Amino acid sequence: MNIQIRPWTATLAEYNAIAAIHNAAWQTAGLTGENRQRHDAGRPAGFLFQRLLAEHEGQLVAHAAYGEDAWNHTPGKYFIEIAVHPQAQRRGAGDALYAQIVAALAARNPAPIFFTATTREDQLGGLALLHKHGFQLIMRHPMSRIDLAAFAGARFAAVQEKVRQAGITLHSMSELKGRDPNWVRHWYDLELAINDDHPLPDRGEPLPFETFASYMDTPLVNTAAAFFALDADGNYVGQSTLNIPDPQSKTITVGMTGVLRTHRRMGIATALKVRAIEFAQAYGAQAIETSNEEHNPMFQLNLMLGFQPAPAWLSYEKRLSPEL
Repeated sequence: MNIQIRPWTATLAEYNAIAAIHNAAWQTAGLTGENRQRHDAGRPAGFLFQRLLAEHEGQLVAHAAYGEDAWNHTPGKYFIEIAVHPQAQRRGAGDALYAQIVAALAARNPAPIFFTATTREDQLGGLALLHKHGFQLIMRHPMSRIDLAAFAGARFAAVQEKVRQAGITLHSMSELKGRDPNWVRHWYDLELAINDDHPLPDRGEPLPFETFASYMDTPLVNTAAAFFALDADGNYVGQSTLNIPDPQSKTITVGMTGVLRTHRRMGIATALKVRAIEFAQAYGAQAIETSNEEHNPMFQLNLMLGFQPAPAWLSYEKRLSPEL
């Protein structure tokens, strides 16, 4: 296949085209061009992010993105994402995009130290591409999904009462920010503390507070879908947040759920998750999807709540030689 690589022009038509490739490649109907455009507009400034398109005979057959991870930044670490339409897979489009990305990153300062990539364990084409180019599997994140019509929060009334008896109260951030002028700082500090215990493929520099604060002003953040646990003294001790791609979304995803070490084994995470699921039901969503590192206790909690396991996401990396 004769593949031409061209730069990204960021028109809505191109966003719609990459959404169509994404949905075909990942066997989903969930991504829209408007959603991807909105997501790009909310990316933190100051970090490399680029897209490329691959064409065959004037038709888009694949797209790629590469850049720096703003939320877990290590100088010299660059992520690579490639999606090829199923009808064009294993015909050179992925290889051509990968070669173009590597050439572009080789000229970067700081020079690449390692590349990261993710795929799903049922994506044979993506797995073949990564193995061909020397990527190594470093972490497995099973997916899980809950059908909201089948969820009955009343099953967890005893856990919610236990949390209440311990002096823990649950609130949406829409409720809290009306009375807490430092809500952004409290959210940031809690998320950093929880993140320290989350299994990650690698651990770099956290997102600076100023960048996090500016992200809070983007349409990507829905404070009505972010739930927090406060102790009797008003300290933030746990959270469970949802990501809603757009107002019409029927499938939404979990952002982060976690509880401070000092307040674990009290049922707080369960109570927060139930609150978030009930919000999603009232919102009109049909399902929630999430992923967890396979040894993370949160995965077992999700299964207990009624989430059903699905093919896992796989984290890969490629460590580079000094010559590259």
